[in-house]
Amino acid sequence: MEGDGNCQFRALADQLFRNPEYHKAVRKQVVKQLKHHRKLYEGYVPMKYRSYVKKMKKSGEWGDHVTLQAAADHKILVMI
Repeated sequence: MEGDGNCQFRALADQLFRNPEYHKAVRKQVVKQLKHHRKLYEGYVPMKYRSYVKKMKKSGEWGDHVTLQAAADHKILVMI
């Protein structure tokens, strides 16, 4: 994985789509999940939620435990 701050999203893209270059699409879906399900995640964010989502929208911003959970939740919702 490249060390450009997108490693979590690249790793997810690699596992989901077998191509780490889809990291932008994965980030977009994670941010969408965060926006649409605020109540699930806001208690785990150490800053204003809108600021957090805006920050996570930016390429190069490191993913964290919240974005990883949002990615897992999104994948589960898509599968159901």
